[in-house]
Amino acid sequence: EQEMGYGPAHYNTPAQVAELSALLDKIDAADLRARYNPADMEEKDVYPSVWEDDEEIVTYLLDNFESVRAIYAEAALNGEAVIMFVS
Repeated sequence: EQEMGYGPAHYNTPAQVAELSALLDKIDAADLRARYNPADMEEKDVYPSVWEDDEEIVTYLLDNFESVRAIYAEAALNGEAVIMFVS
């Protein structure tokens, strides 16, 4: 329940990490790019409210998605939990 910036931290158990890693492995960059909808994200007030159809933003999102996927894959491989928060 500790405030960490933009809301509380979230804890994923090792079992949840393994499940999330498997789900993230099913998403590829082309699918993610095709589903990117900046107007929808603005309408839903998704942080940080700078969404537009700009290739630089899409590249930033895809790069960070790959980083998150790698973190979860490594944690799953090692049987580790993950604590995440937005700062």
